[in-house]
Amino acid sequence: MKNKKIWFGAFFSIVLIFAGTGLTYAQGSQGTLTLTDIPARFNDKFVFLEGFNESVELLGAVSYDLDRDTGHLPRIINGRVNIPMWILIDDGRNEKLVRYNGNDTVDIDIAIFDSSFFDWYYDEELAWIYFDDVSFSNGNLTISFQDNDGFDVY
Repeated sequence: MKNKKIWFGAFFSIVLIFAGTGLTYAQGSQGTLTLTDIPARFNDKFVFLEGFNESVELLGAVSYDLDRDTGHLPRIINGRVNIPMWILIDDGRNEKLVRYNGNDTVDIDIAIFDSSFFDWYYDEELAWIYFDDVSFSNGNLTISFQDNDGFDVY
């Protein structure tokens, strides 16, 4: 019986920790940016997104490790990719990422990579796509590659 109480206490503590981290910012739907009309030469490549304005910093990836600056990226399939959106929260003591569901207007930079796992220090991007002043609604946005405000290939 003692072991069950210890296990339950540990489990309950973990649940409270995870519940407390996301309640303020991750309620409701979890945002996704959909990029369409991507040139065929980028099919089966992977993307990472940075979005920002003076008060918000967004990241787009399947997952991202802030301590290591590494992440897992979504794949471009048939000229389209759905990018899970995250918002960077800094409480003054530490930074964390939580799923994004806001209504912000931001500038977006999207990098294209060969691999689904990337490391900012070692992996080189194949291209960058830029979008200025795009607006999310409940964390979601669909934009066409054709509407970019800049495109660099390396």
